[in-house]
Amino acid sequence: MSCFYTYSGIKFDILNIEENKIDIRDIAHSLSLLCRGNGHYKYFYSVAQHCINCYEEAKSRKLSYKLQLSCLLHDSAEAYLSDIISDIKEICPDYIYLENKLINTILKKYKLCLTQSDWAIVYDIDKYILMCEFQIIQGQSIGEIKGKIKNCFDFYSRDSKIIEKCFLKIFYALRKIIILDK
Repeated sequence: MSCFYTYSGIKFDILNIEENKIDIRDIAHSLSLLCRGNGHYKYFYSVAQHCINCYEEAKSRKLSYKLQLSCLLHDSAEAYLSDIISDIKEICPDYIYLENKLINTILKKYKLCLTQSDWAIVYDIDKYILMCEFQIIQGQSIGEIKGKIKNCFDFYSRDSKIIEKCFLKIFYALRKIIILDK
């Protein structure tokens, strides 16, 4: 069976993704409880916190609100599929297919149409934050970080409820700005 119930009680069918079944509260809640690195970081650090740090990097680069929101939501499919380490994803074409279908549905729901160059920026920020995480949290280098790691990033272990609220606050603020800009 491909159905499960989300935090908010929605019956979600992962093989029949419906836009109206996507709920930002489910995304924020789930991502705040999912640990990065398949749980192999030195302490709990959530996917939601990673996404917030990606948003902060986009904001510090003075990117558009659309790209800032896209950075916040770039891992939102994991709220429905769970987090899988990137190297494992590469050998799981069915997972990649579902993840792409789901992220595109989520972005469509929130009216975020990304070009290939937009995605390249989001992935660049995602990789940059990953390298920062490994250096700060794991004490390991997985690539050269250009420049100093910014003070706006939060790599400390945080309570999931605080991260969930922060994620939602950023989401609603950006959505309001984007809608007003149209």
